[in-house]
Amino acid sequence: MTQIEPPERVVSLSLLGMMLAAVIVPLNSTMIAIALPDISDDLSVGKGTAGTLVIVYLIVMLVGQPLGGRIGDQIGSRAAVILGLTGVALTSVIAVAVDVFVALVIVRGIQAIFAALLVPNAQAMIRATTPPEQAGRVFGMFGSVIGAGAALGPLIGGGLVALAGWQALFIVNVPIVVAAAAMIRTGDMTRRAPDKQAEGPAERGGTIWNRAFTGAFSTQALTVFGQYTLILVVPVMLDERGWSPGATGMILTALTIGMVVMGPPGGSFGDRHGRRRPAVIGIAIAFAMITIGATLGSSIAVWVLVVVLTGFGFGFGFAAPNLMTTAITWAPADRAATASGLYSMSRYSGSIPAGSLFAAMVGTGTEGIDELLVIAAACAAAALAASSLLPDQAQPSPQPVSGVRN
Repeated sequence: MTQIEPPERVVSLSLLGMMLAAVIVPLNSTMIAIALPDISDDLSVGKGTAGTLVIVYLIVMLVGQPLGGRIGDQIGSRAAVILGLTGVALTSVIAVAVDVFVALVIVRGIQAIFAALLVPNAQAMIRATTPPEQAGRVFGMFGSVIGAGAALGPLIGGGLVALAGWQALFIVNVPIVVAAAAMIRTGDMTRRAPDKQAEGPAERGGTIWNRAFTGAFSTQALTVFGQYTLILVVPVMLDERGWSPGATGMILTALTIGMVVMGPPGGSFGDRHGRRRPAVIGIAIAFAMITIGATLGSSIAVWVLVVVLTGFGFGFGFAAPNLMTTAITWAPADRAATASGLYSMSRYSGSIPAGSLFAAMVGTGTEGIDELLVIAAACAAAALAASSLLPDQAQPSPQPVSGVRN
């Protein structure tokens, strides 16, 4: 007699597959940076030109994720993730055989189109298969995995390049894709958990840009402005004091640790106490930290800088899963993937202005850094105000709705 796997085990395996699929995006975004000098030498282009591989990927992801979510809402999120994984694997194999830089840029751009299907549709699948009372914790785990993928990308990339050259950065996608697809498809073979989020204000035909989504999007974008400001100005500040790039990188890990560690507990707190409270608490801590940085400016003592980075990361990490959960679960059920894709744009809406102002304001030495930190603190204050738009409750209030597609 064939044994049927318990639903809890299936959902967990499928969830692991979704997270593995989604982690391809930050890995491919950050791994490539470590290989740019090798690509520059092998394909006979300047190092600045090689950076096009990073820019093209980010631009395509910015535009592509909302479209990827929309596709998932039309064909089904599970099908969209499998399509994205297949495309990433194929383009990765093609990239290994490319020996002309322009062709490599084109292949990477196509790869980004397929990768843009992964995160919004994985998040929509999580919404559909996760009990509402656990949504914050699961989305917190999801955010931690994405953050860890981005942080570990350069480390993994460095090891792969040393072992087998820059081509290994593309080949490594293939086993990840195979493993993720196998886990997700295993979930297809058994009874799928019902879409429990299809109740409440998530009826078909509602608006994505409601009060809750707007609050989550605005809070994330404004806080990311401060996060990227710190990422950009800290290396300049420490370089002026004679610090090596390696030592500076260690200092910056203080910012990443909090983001990774605090996701699950922050989401669990929101599951118990509603989305607004942990968001306000977390963003208030981030605001306090960056205000200290703006007050002391570029002359800040290193130990205080470490406290600022650590506190900012812990605060934002505590708030982030509640912003994500709100944005995705308060959207209409038939537009969950589209909402996820739009919400993904909030990071770029904060990071691109921060990078642009950094380029425009920071001159020789630490000139302009103090003013940029003040702007970042003002954005954090605005983020704190925006977080008050989040709902008090942990999940949408159930209301009888008919015709919602699982």
